[in-house]
Order: sequence, then structure tokens, then C-alpha cells
Amino acid sequence: MIRSHSALEIVALALAAAACSGPPPRPPGGALAFPTGLGVTADRGAILVVTSNFDRTFDNGEVLRVPASLFGPAATDVVLDPSALTGRVQIGSFGGNLATSLDGKRAYVSSREDAALAVIDLTTAGLVCLDGTGDCRASAVPVPLGDPLGVSVVRTRLPGDSAPGELVLVAQSSPTFLGTDSNGAVIQSASIAAIGPAGSTVAAGTPAGTVRYVAPIGTVGSGPPLFDEARGVAYVPGCYTRVSATLVRRCDGSNNAGTNLLRVLDPSAGAAGYVGSVDLFNLLRGTEVAAVALSSDGATLYAATRSPNALVELQLPLPLSGTPSVRRVTDLPADPSALLVLPRAGQPDLVAVSAVGQATVSIFDGRSGTVAATVERVGEQPDAMVRLDAPGGAGPARLVVAAFSDCALTEVDVPLDAPWKASRGVRLVSGHVGACGL
Repeated sequence: MIRSHSALEIVALALAAAACSGPPPRPPGGALAFPTGLGVTADRGAILVVTSNFDRTFDNGEVLRVPASLFGPAATDVVLDPSALTGRVQIGSFGGNLATSLDGKRAYVSSREDAALAVIDLTTAGLVCLDGTGDCRASAVPVPLGDPLGVSVVRTRLPGDSAPGELVLVAQSSPTFLGTDSNGAVIQSASIAAIGPAGSTVAAGTPAGTVRYVAPIGTVGSGPPLFDEARGVAYVPGCYTRVSATLVRRCDGSNNAGTNLLRVLDPSAGAAGYVGSVDLFNLLRGTEVAAVALSSDGATLYAATRSPNALVELQLPLPLSGTPSVRRVTDLPADPSALLVLPRAGQPDLVAVSAVGQATVSIFDGRSGTVAATVERVGEQPDAMVRLDAPGGAGPARLVVAAFSDCALTEVDVPLDAPWKASRGVRLVSGHVGACGL
């Protein structure tokens, strides 16, 4: 899950920036200012990078189109040349995750500063916003949530719709205060906003979409929901709410020492689509599910947890009913943040795990049930990951990970038949001078 910062932290940074004399400038070319979300173009020729501008050095965040040719297997640091970029558009600061449409023609990016969803056209040679400009803030879709963060795309049919459409799920990071119970304990909850269907409403010069519903889910610190098409549900990572040193409150507001670690949502049911939760407390004393991913055969849900730091393999019944069983739990480096499944023909998956607490990417081998390799020096606070090469091709899997605090993008190469040989490649570093530039 992307590095989550409270609304108070964001407001404090904004006020500090406003106190400085003169308006902040637009980011210069080559400024990888605190990268958060990543995506890859349909032809895999470029990486899409969300720069969050977290320290408010500049006026806005951006989405950059970085050619894949800038990366490679050599473990060297390369300063990003602004002239090498093949596209850039402006978005609000404190950008979050990036998700691409099902047809690969659009990118959706959350902005916590604007509480909006930027929609970017990917069909041109570079990048362009829906209104044909290079500034997506005017055409962004307002999101009725404070602190929108996680973004994912699903295909579903909502009640009253004549046909299925593309729906964008936007998850709230910081919870909303709902009140107190009879004991005076705080009750708070996060929500998911469903925007779309984008397929019938998004076109240049027209509204980018409408908010179809908002569903409270209880989870605090939500990363991008994961849609399971076979079961028709979305899994929402997050954590519990600690009310005091002695009182642990479930995310749904009940007083209990247990912890609901994973929420399940039916996107097709609208605001009433909350299905329930997978409560792992009796099996694993964890406090948070940081990220989730589906195995290539759809039978296993991988969940990266914190406290303890572990990769949990959940066996999923089809259709989903009852509580999935825990197949295996494997220790991970501190503070796992994102998961990326690497399928292998005729063999169990590999799973790449970024760890913000260790500046590493670990490779879990589903065949041996162990961490086969841990790649170091990928950059401080590594989080989002994408795969450069097309699955099924020859050669190693080529991953790119965003190092938030180092303002860098790092390649990690994973030989699928020898994952213990995983290694670091080119680290593309920011060319700007700032809190984390050169």
C-alpha cells in the first residue's frame, strides 16, 4: 500500500508551503518528486509515473511517461533526462495510485489535495487530459471523499444499468469521524466511491464520469481494491482502528479485541454492496493488510500483513462463501507495501513484495514456500511496482519499483526459473534539487 499520511500532515505541509513567499513553480522536467503510483502502457513501451509533490516544492503533481528504454540490467544510477520524457500532464498534489482502463486507453489517478480523480487519455503519442490540455485539474472528476487514495478498475453492471460498464473504485485513506459510542469511544470509517461507467461517458470535452455510489467499508488506510472477476467481489486492504492503548476497535465499530483485516465488497450491488470481512485474528495476530493480489489461477489470495510482517496465502472457495482457509504464512521483511504476482508456466507463482521499512524487494517462491531472494538498495520506501516485459516472454521478469523517499525508479530483474538470482538493475533518479533530488 502506498505511503499513507494523515489529513493533518497534508494540511500542515500545505500551510507551510503557502507561508513561503511567491507561488511555487511547475515541476521541471525530470522531477520524480516523491513517486507513488505506477502503470505501464499497453505496448509496454513506457512507464506511467505519478509524482505526488509531497513536500510541496512545486505547484502541482504530475503524471510522466518514461520510456522503458531508459531501464536496463546494469546496477547503475542514471539521472532522468527531461528530454527523454515522451509525455507529462499536471494533476493535483498528493497524488495516489494509478489504474488504467480495461482497454488501456485511459489512466485514472487520485489526488488527495483536490479530492479528485484525474482522467488521462493514453491514445495519443504523449499524454493529454480529457479537455485536450496538459493540466488535468480542471477536467478531473470530483470525489466525495476526503483523502482519496487507492484506485482500481472493474467491469460490472449496476442496478438499473442495461449493460455492464467500466467502474472506477476510489478508496479513502484517512477515515471519516462518525461519532462516539455510549462509552465515548471514537467511531470512524473509510468509504469507497464508485465512478462511472466510464466507458459510456468519457470522451474529450464531455464529463469524465459520475459518482454512482459511495459505500462505507470501515477499513482505515485503504489501498487499491483488488477485483476478483470470477467471484464478482473486490477485496479491500486496510487496518483496524486503535482507540486507546488498551482498546482495539474493529473497523466496523464494535468493541472487540479481534481485528477485521480484510473487507469484501460486491461492486455490482451499489451502496449496499458490502459483503463482509475475512477475520484472520484467530489465525494470525496481525494489525493490517497492506496489499492483496490474486494468484494466476485465481484460487489463492495473497495478503501482505504487518505486525507481524508476513505473506498470507488464503485458499478461496468458488463461489466465495464462508471464511477462506489459510494455507500458509511466510515471514517477510519489515513493512511490506505492495505485491506483484509473476506467473510461471507449469509452476506455482512467484510474488514480488516491496518493503518500505527495509528498502528491499523480496521474491517469494510459491513452489518452495520461502523467500527465494531479497534485492537490496532499490531506494528508500519502495512501494508501487509494475512489470515492464510481457508475461510469457523469454528472459527474466523486468520489474520497476517506485522509491518514494529517494525520488527514484529502480529496475529489479527476476529469472523465473531461478528466482534466487534476482538482481537490481538501473536506478533512474530525479534530476531536480529538492527534498529528495540530487
